[in-house]
Amino acid sequence: MKTSRFTLIVAAGLAALLLPNASGQVKNYRDLQYPTLPKFEIPRPTVFTLKNGLQVFLMEDHELPLIEVTARIRTGSNYEPADKTGLAQLMGEVQRTGGTARQTGDQIDDFLAARAANIETGIGADSGTASMDCLKADFDDVFKVYGEILRAPAFAQEKLDLAKVAENTGIARRNDSVGSIASRELARLVYGADSPLARLTEYATVKAVTRDDLVAWHKKILSAQSHPAGDFRGF
Repeated sequence: MKTSRFTLIVAAGLAALLLPNASGQVKNYRDLQYPTLPKFEIPRPTVFTLKNGLQVFLMEDHELPLIEVTARIRTGSNYEPADKTGLAQLMGEVQRTGGTARQTGDQIDDFLAARAANIETGIGADSGTASMDCLKADFDDVFKVYGEILRAPAFAQEKLDLAKVAENTGIARRNDSVGSIASRELARLVYGADSPLARLTEYATVKAVTRDDLVAWHKKILSAQSHPAGDFRGF
């Protein structure tokens, strides 16, 4: 009891020091006085368009010798066929892990680890992303691999099989959380069971996805980006 009382007294004393106005000097919160906040300007990127139509937002920060790149791609699981729900997620994962024509996914892992660099790809409901970060000194080499992953992924079959195992494990465990069940059923009630916004991967839909599906959708994405707003093939 004495310890608790002592702690309470110390806390009250600190509050009085840090918040002098809290000691009853004002009767209305509108009369509280605060120091002027330092001026803050939101950084604005430099925006330009490449010859191929790709729009670039460049934000320079020279505090550290690091370079980060993120590409946003027009695609998403909302556009995958219902009988192959999970195609987008599997493609987004295997595009990175499946390697390229020049290197396997494991070789790329070693290449990036040796340079403390990172490349990730993924596809959400209404967009896809491909990001990379590395030291400035390694940018040319890492960006070359990044471009290969974007333009010519190998979609290795063994990596697709591994991604399917992981997805099936998620399906097996998705009823373990009451919160996830409630969220899932709410989406079905709000959007309708047949809506892309309420679809869920099932064992059958995951099994239906083939490597050819990944290759075909990747080709479709490349074609979809080739308009004035941005050419995905320009990397």
